[in-house]
Amino acid sequence: MFLAGFLFLVILMLQIAMGVFGYILEPFPKHYDSDALLPKFANSPRRFKVGVALAPIEHFCVIALAVLLFLSFRHPSIVCSGW
Repeated sequence: MFLAGFLFLVILMLQIAMGVFGYILEPFPKHYDSDALLPKFANSPRRFKVGVALAPIEHFCVIALAVLLFLSFRHPSIVCSGW
């Protein structure tokens, strides 16, 4: 379970880093104006590329966390041990 907590913190840190580097985290931003964002990306393309490169790492950590939690709680005796 320590690994699950560690993965959760890694996911949070990666999401913060992606936001800092310019990766848009909202699936449907409310005020998404691509014309306004393109100059930002053109001024610092390396920062945007780093933000986009962090996204697959974050997605892998989310999948690994889900698998780890599934493996941890798949036995009913672990979940219901306090009942």
